[in-house]
Amino acid sequence: MTRTENRALQFAGKVFLELSVDVLSKALQAGVLVEVHGEQDH
Repeated sequence: MTRTENRALQFAGKVFLELSVDVLSKALQAGVLVEVHGEQDH
């Protein structure tokens, strides 16, 4: 991951963490956001 990609991901994370549960729920229902489930090998 490049430094630019890392900064962009950190920025996006900060923005999403500042959203309310209601706003996140509405974004998921509208298809603006998609919930991703990943596998963990730990």
